[in-house]
Amino acid sequence: MTSVLNVDEIAAKNGTGPVTLTKQSPAKAWARFSQSVSGHTPDDSFGISSTADGGTGDTNITMTNSMSSIHYAVSFNASQHHFRNDADHTTSVFQGKATSSSHTNIDSVRCSAIAYGDLA
Repeated sequence: MTSVLNVDEIAAKNGTGPVTLTKQSPAKAWARFSQSVSGHTPDDSFGISSTADGGTGDTNITMTNSMSSIHYAVSFNASQHHFRNDADHTTSVFQGKATSSSHTNIDSVRCSAIAYGDLA
């Protein structure tokens, strides 16, 4: 027997809270920003309390909610540049670095950062 579920919106029981996902691991935090703009202010974000300039090509990203351990996954993308994440991160802060093809730090115009893991 085939079933079809058509809905316009899914909401938590209270009508305003986020829906609880089960058996899934969505991103817990993400941000899109430019390293060439003063303060690295995000164009858009979720679960990020701040982004800060850590020097040429470096951005320190602080999450609104801490992860349960330092063993969470981070993805950092810098347009038209290489990227690396070789810095130690904490349960609430991770770092993204943009580099040129010669591995020299360089500010990137379009960056995105995503964190996956279990919240504390």
